[in-house]
Amino acid sequence: MYSAVIPVYGDEAFLPELLCRLEKMSADLDGPVEAVFVADGSPEDSHPFLRQALAEVPFCSQLLLLSRNFGSFPAIRTALRYAQGLCFAILSADLQEPPELIPEFFHRSRVSPAT
Repeated sequence: MYSAVIPVYGDEAFLPELLCRLEKMSADLDGPVEAVFVADGSPEDSHPFLRQALAEVPFCSQLLLLSRNFGSFPAIRTALRYAQGLCFAILSADLQEPPELIPEFFHRSRVSPAT
């Protein structure tokens, strides 16, 4: 399994597009995909949006909620603790790192969840 780790803070406006692009990206990988979102005390409605939207996506997902904003690195560490994949990619929820690069990243790294 591949895991995409995604800390979320102030990114509500980007989440619909991110979920769409993650869905397309998951079809390009040779194994199952999970997305692990960590709502890092975000001041807007990212957590409620994701709670509802993730029930509809065709890939596995986890949604973790931190009690306040701890910063992206603690959020990433939290996600890595719960991620179930053998291979990991860390993405920004605001699409700074395009999800479409994940398959190429794993291919060039010669990383496969089967190894």
